Amino acid sequence: MMRDYAKISCTLWGSRKFRSLPDDAKLLYLYLHTCQHVNSVGCYVLPEGYATADLEWNVEQVRNGIEMLLKADLIAFDRTENLVRIVDFLKYDPFANPKHAAGAVKIAMKLPDCPERRRLLEEISRQTHAQPVLKQYGIDTVSIPYRYPEPEPKPEPKTKPEPKPAAAHDEDRKVELRQRVIAVLGLKGNELNTSGTFKVLGMDRDNWPMRLEVWNQHRLSNDQIILAITGAVGRARQKDPTFCPSSVKYFDQPIATFARDLMSGKVDATSERVAVPIYLIPEHAARDAAIRKEYEGLMDREDSASVARRKKLVKELADLKIEAAA
Repeated sequence: MMRDYAKISCTLWGSRKFRSLPDDAKLLYLYLHTCQHVNSVGCYVLPEGYATADLEWNVEQVRNGIEMLLKADLIAFDRTENLVRIVDFLKYDPFANPKHAAGAVKIAMKLPDCPERRRLLEEISRQTHAQPVLKQYGIDTVSIPYRYPEPEPKPEPKTKPEPKPAAAHDEDRKVELRQRVIAVLGLKGNELNTSGTFKVLGMDRDNWPMRLEVWNQHRLSNDQIILAITGAVGRARQKDPTFCPSSVKYFDQPIATFARDLMSGKVDATSERVAVPIYLIPEHAARDAAIRKEYEGLMDREDSASVARRKKLVKELADLKIEAAA
């Protein structure tokens, strides 16, 4: 959805970085803040054709402008995904409340998975109201900088370094996804093994790759797989707050269903239908169920007392989600 307005700090005109730019680059920077493609996190996909059409520039002008903004450290840009990230965007337009943060995280999770999106998630994790929302997506905010570390500067190599083998990237993905599934299930280190066997069959490192082979047939990203698993666990814990699957095979069907619905357009990558809250403490799940039950009982009543009570229940549910995720 297009934003109705954009917030640009007045200090921009006193910035040496900005003032040192030629007029074309200044216009492009203001365009990136105010174009119809910008969102609430200042990071979005911008194909060259969009900018050339909006600014009535040729491709070379757009490319030169982006290069100048990159050198001035005013933006970052992923050339493979055409993903632009406005540097310090959230510093001047921070999240105002949990609802604002939830919408922003949802937008961020739909962006292409690349280094700039990972840096954006790290920036979001430092925002007020954002950490509880990120945890609902199975993202441990403390580990973001370690999971996606910034590369240290290296001297220019004399010979072109060998690219990291595809198998190494695949292994990193397996390890990361396993850690996130453990986090979603709420398992602690001392709970992973029970009487010499894994509490959740298939979570051991020997059998985990076999499970991933099944899930990878659906060509989903780690984030999408976590969404499907999060939804399945959340729905199960609405009925049984202590639910924990005996085997990760339990998630085969929810992941397949999510992939099918995604392909058909029935849901998007961050559909609310699968982003059901997860409660790791039974008392939280019980309170959630009680609030929802009372709310449903008031749905057909329009007297002032019932309307006021429904509003209060909505606030109680929002507060509960924040409390549970803290």
